[in-house]
Amino acid sequence: MKARFENTKNKICPKCGQEYSWLEVRRTKHNTYVYAVHCFFEGRKRRVKKCYLGAKDIYKYVERVHFDLSPRFRGLHDRNRVLDYLEAITYYLEGRLEEFDLETLKRLRMELEFFLSALDTAIYNLENQE
Repeated sequence: MKARFENTKNKICPKCGQEYSWLEVRRTKHNTYVYAVHCFFEGRKRRVKKCYLGAKDIYKYVERVHFDLSPRFRGLHDRNRVLDYLEAITYYLEGRLEEFDLETLKRLRMELEFFLSALDTAIYNLENQE
């Protein structure tokens, strides 16, 4: 079953980077999926391209096989999903640090330091845009 999810203008597709015309929802027996619909013309012919953005709410099967990590995996259309992923990973690591060897812990720390540096730069740039 297909349905239009949202009629939008000036929205950028997170998958291909092009402007999309609307978001479309397709419901299946087990889940609901979101597509960015791009309408364009090639000569006089109207063309439609659809980019798959993922599950509307959650990926049921993926969550079942990642129950120990317990994130709520969502599609590209959810811009705040990364915060939920980070919180799930942090919670997961807090309770299991003793399970990792020294090299893995050092690598985790290095990756986190790199991330914090990039985050500080992005915050600084946004604060000083004015």
